[in-house]
Amino acid sequence: MTRHPFELYLAIQQIQHRRTDIGSPESNGFCERFHRTVKEEFYRVAFRKTFYESLDELQADLDRHLAFYNRQRAHQGYRTRGRTPYQAFVDGIAALREPRVSSVGTESGSSTSPNSLPKEVTPEAA
Repeated sequence: MTRHPFELYLAIQQIQHRRTDIGSPESNGFCERFHRTVKEEFYRVAFRKTFYESLDELQADLDRHLAFYNRQRAHQGYRTRGRTPYQAFVDGIAALREPRVSSVGTESGSSTSPNSLPKEVTPEAA
């Protein structure tokens, strides 16, 4: 049995391919909203203003719009909170590098017991 190159890539990278259920906006809402935004903010405007003679011309304009969308256009979603998607991504990477603190006050993966924690936590100690 031959496999599609996409399936081979996923297998090599050990990525599980999951599909969303039909009629499940709770699992696919971000994608649906992105498609609607691109349609409203790019395609409807571009097709009124420009006659594209090739797919390459359209792709170049779409690429420029997506660069603007991701790096300059502020988003108001609960995850971005006025930041661009790129800035939210950069902030997320920075947050992953910070030590995590569990509910009992120990760093994740740390074997510190609750009795050895400082009595007062200051910003310097956190």
